[in-house]
Amino acid sequence: MASAISGKYILSGTHILLKDRGFFIVKEKDVCKNDVVVISENVLKISYPVKLEFSRINRTSEYEIPKDACIAVFDADKVSFPLMIRCWKDGDRFIPFGMKGSRKLSDYFRDKKFTLYQKQKAYVLLSKNEIIWVIGERTSDKFRVDGKTTHILEIKCEK
Repeated sequence: MASAISGKYILSGTHILLKDRGFFIVKEKDVCKNDVVVISENVLKISYPVKLEFSRINRTSEYEIPKDACIAVFDADKVSFPLMIRCWKDGDRFIPFGMKGSRKLSDYFRDKKFTLYQKQKAYVLLSKNEIIWVIGERTSDKFRVDGKTTHILEIKCEK
């Protein structure tokens, strides 16, 4: 394992040993579950598979968009319920906030230098089967709050 390339790993029944850029990381197996969780419009809080709190806010001139990656804000009129949470899948695409074109999630993870362990725990939030948030990371530009936004959907995650 010492001479292996970055990204190689060994699995046991309970743990994963990962070589990542010259370091070894040992963690308990805690991978994304293949469940799909459906969230209706009236839900204020969920605790599985990730802890999220939902708030609906009427936009005022005093409202400032948080800069925290664990707080996502969306134009509520662009989001369609029910929302869904699931693990990311190979081939998933989204439009990262601030960009024009779509990107493969696997490329996003590579560019952000996600470890295998981080990728295995990554969840996405979807509206009409379209990724609106890589939870705890980055929102989709397509659902951004803009000058025409009157209602905001704010979602906080616990990392």
